Amino acid sequence: MQPLLFLAHVASQLSCSYFPYDCMQEVEAIEDPLSPAAWIEWVEKLYQGSDPTRRRFARCFSTAESRRVVALTAATQVQICADHDISITAVCEPAYPPLLRHIADPPLCLFSKGNLGVLQRPHIAVIGSRRCSQQAAYHAYRLGYKAAQCGISIVSGGAYGCDIAAHQGVLAAGGVPLSAVAVFAGGFPLIGPQGNLRYFREIESMGGILLTERLWGTFPTKRDFPVRNRLISGLAPVTVVVQAGLRSGTMVTAKMALDQGRELIVFSYESGDPWAEGSQSLIEEGAESVDAAETLLLLLHQREVWGSVPKGAGDAALA
Repeated sequence: MQPLLFLAHVASQLSCSYFPYDCMQEVEAIEDPLSPAAWIEWVEKLYQGSDPTRRRFARCFSTAESRRVVALTAATQVQICADHDISITAVCEPAYPPLLRHIADPPLCLFSKGNLGVLQRPHIAVIGSRRCSQQAAYHAYRLGYKAAQCGISIVSGGAYGCDIAAHQGVLAAGGVPLSAVAVFAGGFPLIGPQGNLRYFREIESMGGILLTERLWGTFPTKRDFPVRNRLISGLAPVTVVVQAGLRSGTMVTAKMALDQGRELIVFSYESGDPWAEGSQSLIEEGAESVDAAETLLLLLHQREVWGSVPKGAGDAALA
């Protein structure tokens, strides 16, 4: 663990401000990251300096009491993560998702349960309506199933509707490690929705990964979901809109993907479909459309969007 980056991450979560990675300077490592006293001493030394990193912390936590709060929070989070087998991955570490590192505001640390190696696989981000049509649920399920056969991971938010349908497809395809990344708006153990917890447990037990930037015990609020969604689109070179209403969180995430320079592909439906007015709007604005999971995967295989295409991806897409 990188103590300065972790402290900055804790500070950003407590203060709702962002600490850019490029302002972080190397400092002496903390001797015992499980000791609250060691963190308090280490943080006080940090605040006594004058380099840009220390000045940035000082603006958010200027009093001794506020410094004590962030130090004790950091120590508590490290202890809880150790007790519950939760990994902490800093943005500078090799295990950190490579594409996510290059968005405008990557989280300085990620908390995860499961197989960190899955984060190095090629990904597709899948987004869509919670209240979706049966056709959309089928598209999402089929995409998850076929992508898993290609060795491509599905990144999604685990919500009802299109999100969980895609991960159900991955689970049905099987394989260990599982090709699934579920990203949450709240901290462990407050991941949800509750009705999908059994799928999340399966993802973790089969070698997929559960991921969040939020501290342990953080209950997700309405504003946390768009913040979470930048991670979903940021993890993958391609974001797939399975189905979107005209005014929906899916449309917001689709715009995020474009702002991040990601490719956007949209499933098409019959003209006038009230469930897919947002999807039609994106297509009219220039987004590429497909009508089946197999078409989408073959298209991505031909373009080699991941640089090196997983072995057999084209054959699996056509099967």
